[in-house]
Parts: sequence; C-alpha cells; structure tokens
Amino acid sequence: MSRRVGDRRQAGWRHPSRAGSTRLPARMDTGAEMGSLLRVATAFALAAGLPAADSVLRGRLRQEPGKPPVIETSGRETSGRKSYTVSGDEFTRAQMADPKLNGREMQLEGRFTGSGEFEALRIFTIQNGKRFRATYWCDVCAIRTHMPGRCMCCQADTTLEELPVP
Repeated sequence: MSRRVGDRRQAGWRHPSRAGSTRLPARMDTGAEMGSLLRVATAFALAAGLPAADSVLRGRLRQEPGKPPVIETSGRETSGRKSYTVSGDEFTRAQMADPKLNGREMQLEGRFTGSGEFEALRIFTIQNGKRFRATYWCDVCAIRTHMPGRCMCCQADTTLEELPVP
C-alpha cells in the first residue's frame, strides 16, 4: 500500500482514543486559531454584504424614452433645483423605468458617483410624507418581487404595491 503526503497512517499519527489521550495531534489542535479566523471571516462577510448608503436624495422621478431615469430635487436639500441621473443594480434600473412611478416623489439612498450622477442602493416612494417600498405582486401565484413586469412563475402581469416602511 502506497502512502501519500498527509496520510494519517504516516508520521506516527494515532487516533486519540488509541493513543490513550483525548488531545488531538498538534496539526489538528487549532480551535483557538479557527475561532479567530471564523470571527474575522464573519466580520468581512457582513461588511461586504450591502454597501452603506452615504447620501439621501429626495425628489421627483422623470423618465424620458431612450434616456436614463432622472431625479429632480427641489431647493430644500440642495441649493436650487437640480437633476441627477440615477444608476444602480438591475432591480433599481427596472423600478426606475416603471412608468407607474414616473412623476412620483421618491427618496433614494445611495451615493454620488460623479457630477450629476447618483447610484441608488435603496428606493422608496413618498406618500403624504411617509416612505413606502415599491414591490410587485402576482395575484395568481401570491409571489412578491422587486422587479416590475411579468410573474416569474405564471407569466401574468404583476401589480405595483407599496408597502409602508417602519
């Protein structure tokens, strides 16, 4: 029988129960190191989850055919009236292109990426001064999604539903 590098039968390794000791061999006794590594890996995973939103932008959504969506702010948040081109992930782009949201008051959380450009990480609609999350509901399948269009299951049209944000 050939022995490979790292084979347990090599280098005098014995199972702890046969060696008369409950202590694992030194190469396997890394509980403290593994615990530290696990804590560091968890911290990095949590930090990499969703980028933090640096800025809040509030205004009206304007959609024009063939152009990216724009948020027009009033003079409250900025000095005078300004327009910002909005970008984001595929869900953000799909929601910002939904004609049902055109002309609506919106609040975007994200970051400014350049002069006149804003990357939205979270989108809210505003009604009577309160924030709502735009979702899309299929009455046939009872499936909620964050992207307008047809249901992923039955292909029926979904309807816009705005859920209050606590």
